[in-house]
Amino acid sequence: MRVLVGAVTIAEVLYALLALVLPIGAGLLAARWLKRAARLAAGRLGLGAADTVAHTLRGPLRTASWLLGAYLTTTFVRKFELDWARRLDWDAVDRWLLAAAILLAFHLGYRVMFQAIRAAALRAGRDPSDVALIRKVLGALFVVVAALTVLSQLGVSIGPVLASLGVAGLAVALALKDTLANYFAGITLAIDKPFTVGDFIRLDGGHEGRVEAIGWRSTRLLSKDGATITVPNEKLTTSVVVKQNPPAE
Repeated sequence: MRVLVGAVTIAEVLYALLALVLPIGAGLLAARWLKRAARLAAGRLGLGAADTVAHTLRGPLRTASWLLGAYLTTTFVRKFELDWARRLDWDAVDRWLLAAAILLAFHLGYRVMFQAIRAAALRAGRDPSDVALIRKVLGALFVVVAALTVLSQLGVSIGPVLASLGVAGLAVALALKDTLANYFAGITLAIDKPFTVGDFIRLDGGHEGRVEAIGWRSTRLLSKDGATITVPNEKLTTSVVVKQNPPAE
């Protein structure tokens, strides 16, 4: 039996529909299972469900199932004996689908990496504002790399784009050099661990106190008289820091 102006059989239409529906259905079922797994993992680990890897995978998995369904459907539709199917540039369709898959892969990589860094930062006692800073920096990095990769996949010359980004990056680095210096100094402190929260330290500049919090940009000390001293991390990495016993109460 023929449909669509006698050019396509019912069986061909059904195959195309199944190619779309089956991956999407599987993706929805997997997402529901991951939701349940996220709740179980959260209960065992003492975390929120949104902080688990299972929850992180749910959204990208659903999107991936739609992309897979769209691609499989096109493999059937492009064989249809129809004028519009013959005229359509299927190579361009494949390039756009691949570009969407690349964006999805970068998005998934960003979410998994951020969740891992966030969990490590919170376990280390980092301030939530520092975690927000990590998210912005990591997100910007992934957006730039993903955009360049997709543009290259679509056949756009990225040479001029890279040159523009280089100039813009240099301008931003010069404008935020103090902030970036403190940020990288915070990374150095996190790796070397010259002191930890609770230690009583004295700097060669005369400031001393108990370490209350170690952030990515600054470290807070509580002095003997109860004053809070905020020290930029860059100063800490270039100062002589002496750990000593706290003064007697």
